[in-house]
Amino acid sequence: DRTQLPEVLRLAGNTLPVSYHFDPQSPRDGATVQVPEPLLAKLAHAELHGLVPGWRLDKITALIRGLPKALRRPLVPAPDVARVAHLEWSREGASPTLAELAVILTRIGGQPVTRDDLARVELEPWLKLNLRILDREGQRILEGRDLDELQRLHRRRVRDGGPRAPTATAISDPWERVDLRAFDWAVLPETVRVSRQGVVLDLHPTLIDDGQSVTLTLLADAADAQRRTRAGVLRLLAIGLEPILRQAQKLLASRRRLMLLHQPVGSAQGFVRALAERALERVCLPEGSPLPRTAEAFEAARERGRPELVAAAERLGIALETTLERHHEIKLALARIPEAVDGALREDVSEALHGLIHEGFVATTPDPWLDALPRYLKALGRRIEKLTDPRPTAVEAQYRLREARARRRAIEARWPREEWSSELLALRWWVEEYGIQLYAQEMKTQLPVSPKRLEAAFLSLEGSGGRR
Repeated sequence: DRTQLPEVLRLAGNTLPVSYHFDPQSPRDGATVQVPEPLLAKLAHAELHGLVPGWRLDKITALIRGLPKALRRPLVPAPDVARVAHLEWSREGASPTLAELAVILTRIGGQPVTRDDLARVELEPWLKLNLRILDREGQRILEGRDLDELQRLHRRRVRDGGPRAPTATAISDPWERVDLRAFDWAVLPETVRVSRQGVVLDLHPTLIDDGQSVTLTLLADAADAQRRTRAGVLRLLAIGLEPILRQAQKLLASRRRLMLLHQPVGSAQGFVRALAERALERVCLPEGSPLPRTAEAFEAARERGRPELVAAAERLGIALETTLERHHEIKLALARIPEAVDGALREDVSEALHGLIHEGFVATTPDPWLDALPRYLKALGRRIEKLTDPRPTAVEAQYRLREARARRRAIEARWPREEWSSELLALRWWVEEYGIQLYAQEMKTQLPVSPKRLEAAFLSLEGSGGRR
């Protein structure tokens, strides 16, 4: 009955072929879905649980039996409860979720059951979809039932492999090109429709910055494609304006005070290059400007940089000199902190300083926050001054900010930086603005921040993991 064991399943907005294997001894026991490689990053846990109608009842029964005793007790006998829940769950549509099943079981048993309670239950392999990841030639590159692990392995595979030389199939594919050094498209569309392994996919042409050149490829995630393409366009602009970029770097390197202040932080060469490229970004692709997707728009962006780039780099160098002077003052203040101050607080303010100013900080601090660094350093300096203040309110503020920074780092540690959601990226600056509120109120915060808002942001990200 193909209504119970369908030949195709709907995943990530696409219809994918599925096959069935009935052998408990085989690693392929159960349902195997063929997933084109570009679609892997777009798969989500929520849509993987109720896709095979014929196995939903077995899955619900197994989930109930796997719950902790306190949650399981109101849901017995499990097969009878599962039949009732199955009827309701199947009304939720073609791909009911664990969150929806948790609501149903809570209503039936009168005891709160959460989506996470169900997700923690260990199921027999055949009750979980087996995902077979195929490359453009239809060859298997990964296979398994753990979506997180598959996505992690795929990211590592892409990262370790670097830009691949075009294969025989890719040579004629206009959306797979390497070693690009010019914007040579009349139009770079946001989305194209392609066929992979018999599946029609809507994918996003993406320019990936390789440092000295750019790779064109297709990605499934629109937001990731947009973010990477912005970096790729900036690399092409830097290549197109290389003589002027070198002139800007030479000017920055001639600022002796700037170079001396940066010397304890890291390499001078990388610093001046990052400053010049940030100046290029500000004049060619200022914050909020649309991404150029036509040859005319790219040329206009490049021409904006010709007369302005060197002057913009000089302005940025002057601003960073002030920032690094404040950094130097705080380094001296750190050395003067009395030994009697709690070691945990001394360590926290030291880490806070390193989090703001470290090797490569220009490249890793996005606009508008790069210009806000002097404000955060001023607040940090005030905090250091108050480390010896014995008043309960002052002590409480110190530990409150330390806890906020620790919670932020704990969330960030769950995922590689390239996977952080926009909300997690923003959290960093929420916490810094909270420091402004506590120690430099006269400067006013750039974001509406309060303990209540910050707590809501933490709870949201601690629940979701902060991953894109």
